[in-house]
Amino acid sequence: MPRAGANPAKMRASAAARVVWRPMIRMQIGVRALALVGAVSLAACGSTPGEKIRPTDPTFANARGGAGDAAACHEVQAESTPLVVDWNPEERGDLEASMKQGIAVVHYDCKSVKLLPDCHPEGTYSFLGITKKEQVISIENADQAQANLPLHGASIGASMERGSTIDVGLFMIGKKTTRIDGIEKTTLPAHCEGATHYVQSALVGAFAMHTSTSGAAHAKAAIDVFGASADSKSNKGVTNKDGEVDACKGADVDATNAPNGCGAPVRIRLLAVGEAKAETDEKKELVCPKGLVVVDGKCSTKPADKAFECDFTNDPTAVCVQQCAKGSRESCANAAAHYIYGHDATQKDEAKANQYINKACQLEDWGSCNHLAGNMNGSTEEVKKGRALFLKGCDAGNADSCTGLGSFLSKGEDQDWKKGVRAYMRGCDGGDAYGCTFAAEKLATGGSGLTADLPRAIAIDSAVCDLPLGTGGRGQGCYDAANWIAKKDPVKAKKYMKRACEDEYKDFVNDTTACKALKKMK
Repeated sequence: MPRAGANPAKMRASAAARVVWRPMIRMQIGVRALALVGAVSLAACGSTPGEKIRPTDPTFANARGGAGDAAACHEVQAESTPLVVDWNPEERGDLEASMKQGIAVVHYDCKSVKLLPDCHPEGTYSFLGITKKEQVISIENADQAQANLPLHGASIGASMERGSTIDVGLFMIGKKTTRIDGIEKTTLPAHCEGATHYVQSALVGAFAMHTSTSGAAHAKAAIDVFGASADSKSNKGVTNKDGEVDACKGADVDATNAPNGCGAPVRIRLLAVGEAKAETDEKKELVCPKGLVVVDGKCSTKPADKAFECDFTNDPTAVCVQQCAKGSRESCANAAAHYIYGHDATQKDEAKANQYINKACQLEDWGSCNHLAGNMNGSTEEVKKGRALFLKGCDAGNADSCTGLGSFLSKGEDQDWKKGVRAYMRGCDGGDAYGCTFAAEKLATGGSGLTADLPRAIAIDSAVCDLPLGTGGRGQGCYDAANWIAKKDPVKAKKYMKRACEDEYKDFVNDTTACKALKKMK
């Protein structure tokens, strides 16, 4: 139990409130966040060998031949979310192996992305199941091919015939995520020369690439790209695939692993090595290279006839409002942020901000929904509405939504700590280390339908404490773990408290810093 004067439970209650408000912090600094709508299982039980169909098809097979670069070279961002459906089975196998051995690391520039198979910083990935989602993405030109398929996109784009498209069918059932939210170059192990980004998460499920001389029919998602049953005579068939749709249909959102046959990686999230950490654990669904915008699930040049995400920093409020009206949820959230904090001479307007926050949530921007849900903490009816919003976001793969759901399930007249811990742990598995520490607090004490399990609580907090310095939630995990084991293992407790001090962790409820606590430990 904690030493006299320490109260991890009260501290967590305070931290839980901060988690709910993260979306607004994100908007204040101009960082748009959108939870992943899918997730990854790269575990051995979750994937099947990739399959290449019709190897003579010029659109895909010739891409392997090193055709010339026919697209512009766009500068990559510190964060990026490329598809990996163009990778061959061996390349995806190397990715899966790297994610089992530690944190997967790549070299990523405007021309290509290359996995560093011998570079494995310490770390693990956890699986978070999501509501099953199907999506068809049409790659229409060389520029889109290189931006969305950075490994082979340049050569694929150069081999595309005029008027042809590459249609990618995705069936997503989960994601695999590390809780590490930053890696410094100085901490990289050997064999990491050239490292620029690491794989923070990966969406998993099944996919199929499909070539066509006309993308008109595919744009309606009426074509079954997972089979050769297209109703268009221009269809050439499937060119690359992995995973089985039938296996994916049986996936359970509460599962801790992807089902056999439905663990193929389809999209990865890359974060730059050595970059400053964001103020929030939330991540945008898609991040494009500079100069491109998100359109219909892919990175493209700015269109005149389709909704796209406005640039929070550079676009005026009017552009965000216009794109929101066209259906861009990201633009709705950015418009709300403009009215909250003022932007390009826009006057602060709480009523308009709320209008666009609600619109963004209706379009399933989970950061906006989290903000709304976090304020529904008054009456019993409000709490129920807040739970419903958090649950929807959690099932969509938003880790902060899962953590918020845990908080709401752990309070109110019908509180159920057992369900609350399960929700917290889903947030934990989705990459939110705060969810881990909130779950540990409940397990340490028990109550409201939950049997106390202090050893498990200590194990969870200790795992969080072993994360790299500066990882969100690490200081709290170290502080609480030190208090739980202070009498049983004072040497390890001191080590954990030292780490909490390094993170400058402070217990605001007790006005006690970890550094002060460390000085008192003998």
